[in-house]
Amino acid sequence: MTTPKKRTRKPAATKALVPVPRIRSRVLNTAGGKLSDVVPIRGASQQIPMEVIDKSAHETIIPPLGSNSFEDLTALLIDSADFAAIVEQESTDVAGLGWHLDPIDQDQPMDEGEITRAMTLLAAPQRSMLMGEILMLGEVIKRAIMDYLVLGNGWIEVIRQNNDPSRPPSGFAHAPGVAMRLRSNLYGHVMLSLETNKYAFFRTLFSDPKDERSNDPRTGEPLNEMIYFKRYSPGSPWYGVPRIVPAMRAIKGTVLSAERNIRFFLNRAMPEWTIILTGETDNISDENYMQMETDITEYMRNVVRGDDYRTFLMTMPTGISVKFEKVNIDVNDSSHQQYRKDNRDEIMRSYGMQPNRIGIIETGNIGSGSGESQIEVYKSSTIKPMQEMVERQINAILHANEPAGLGLKTVNFKFDEIDSIDEAREASIANMLAQTGWLTVNEGRAYASQFLKIHLDPIEEPWADLPMQIVVPQLTTLMEPMASLQEEAGSFRAGLSPLGTPQLGGGVPGLTPLERNVVVPSMAIDKAYRRLRERQAEVATNGA
Repeated sequence: MTTPKKRTRKPAATKALVPVPRIRSRVLNTAGGKLSDVVPIRGASQQIPMEVIDKSAHETIIPPLGSNSFEDLTALLIDSADFAAIVEQESTDVAGLGWHLDPIDQDQPMDEGEITRAMTLLAAPQRSMLMGEILMLGEVIKRAIMDYLVLGNGWIEVIRQNNDPSRPPSGFAHAPGVAMRLRSNLYGHVMLSLETNKYAFFRTLFSDPKDERSNDPRTGEPLNEMIYFKRYSPGSPWYGVPRIVPAMRAIKGTVLSAERNIRFFLNRAMPEWTIILTGETDNISDENYMQMETDITEYMRNVVRGDDYRTFLMTMPTGISVKFEKVNIDVNDSSHQQYRKDNRDEIMRSYGMQPNRIGIIETGNIGSGSGESQIEVYKSSTIKPMQEMVERQINAILHANEPAGLGLKTVNFKFDEIDSIDEAREASIANMLAQTGWLTVNEGRAYASQFLKIHLDPIEEPWADLPMQIVVPQLTTLMEPMASLQEEAGSFRAGLSPLGTPQLGGGVPGLTPLERNVVVPSMAIDKAYRRLRERQAEVATNGA
């Protein structure tokens, strides 16, 4: 988890630079009133409830791929290094890059008291029930996302103060997906133990704790809630089905091809041979013939095991000869290399994974686009939907009225996103806009704030809304040497937060292209203007 940061309202003077936001759908915030105050109440669905047919012990629904399918799916992580790398990287990209708090309304600041309450719930260490692990919220969510990617389902337990359903939430805990099942009454979840006589029940999020169907069937007591994620599949109305299912044959094929190559090396890196005995066997008794065949077979078995230091002597009867023939002539240690690559690509396509994210560097792919465009597609089509899926659930808890939630009205939970900004390109664009007269001083400061993740306050003067091309020449004589300004910009940047890797060339090492082309000129104009005002004040004073 990274330290949450407040988002500062963008100044009105810079609206011309910032693109007009598109209208986006978002979860309605009903913390301040009824749902009917936001949208009209619609009629109820008339769909018939689907009957649960596949039931097992402890009142659970059998997963769509079979009772032991969750265990079989997790075994794929051991069989396929590519699949394991994809699951690890995607779960990290979703929940492992940090999170922050955002205002619900970008035009209104977050309430300080609500920020404190949200941080008390979200930033506190979460204790796991397994081996007493202490996890942060990002790690809890990452594990649930790993379950979601491998099993098609993920669970996070919501813990309330003193386990009292009349108290607000106080923490979260990851529930291992391989042990989780849905209750057959569709009103909760069941955690199974390795011992068949041990299990635990949970209710659905925000369900009525007074509803008997949501209570523990053994004691009638209220249960903890579960946040539940599933990847919908048309063939399973209750459970989700992971994306790896269509590519399971690719994993199996890769495993078989690898085992085949292993057998080749275990066979002393020699092809398989056929030993042929030819000649007249009428003068050989059946007992002697079988003994001769057994001796040859036993010797070859010892060679395969590595006991090839032995000497094998055999006296062949008159008229009998031994012939060795290769079974496969063209065998080498890279057999099926292209086949395994095709299988790897099939798994990556199933999960929308980019090769470079899991350490695969490929060159010369026509039509693949630039690296930045690929990561943008990956971020928007693969990662962003999963982040929004989790954000909806967390924000529902933050916004729901007490005691179901915290009843917050100004705070949103949001994941940090993958940084795919090409700073060199942005610097080139900013420089072009400034030189052609499109970029004003305040627009340049807003541009830098947006991409460098620092806030530069607008200059509240009319000239700051003029193009840089006009303002800069008028203040050139008042500017300090650019090197000193670059040093100051580097110190200013270092005091806020790291903004990427050091860039070489031009100015002070460590400044990014955007800082050199936008921040430093903006600071120069700011300083020059202040000096100009000071001189004007001196003239006015002396004249008086």
